[in-house]
Amino acid sequence: SSNAPIVILYANVPVRPRDLSRRAIGRLVETGADSVQSFSRVGKHHPWWMVRVGEHGELAAWEGDTLFHGVYRRQMLPPAFVPDGGVMVVTRRALLREIPGVPDGPHGFLGRDRRAIETNEGDVIDIDAPIDLVVANAVLSSRSAPGAGIQRCVMEKSA
Repeated sequence: SSNAPIVILYANVPVRPRDLSRRAIGRLVETGADSVQSFSRVGKHHPWWMVRVGEHGELAAWEGDTLFHGVYRRQMLPPAFVPDGGVMVVTRRALLREIPGVPDGPHGFLGRDRRAIETNEGDVIDIDAPIDLVVANAVLSSRSAPGAGIQRCVMEKSA
């Protein structure tokens, strides 16, 4: 059908939740959005903690005048998210750029009404650098190891 959602999965993402595509399709259908993309929380790489480093090592806030927005505990940061590459689901009209009023640019195929689904830390691993491959192998090995579910449960309870 020409109205069927189109799922985009990047080849450099070997680790993603089994139900991620289903969840994204569900959000697209339930909201009537042009696209749905998976996002994860930024955690310790929060934009409020970004700085500029001068030629002689001097620090300046990335934005505003106060370093770290005056926040020094991660738990006090407002939620911020980054696209994690786990999944994108788009309508045919969005993909073919048939939606009026969408600015040109590399993400124009996502349309105007863009929605998100959230993933947990470690749910999605994209491989952009050699260390990412090490992490992906470790995660996949731990998930397939005997007793991995028990180990993960114990780790989550102790955290």
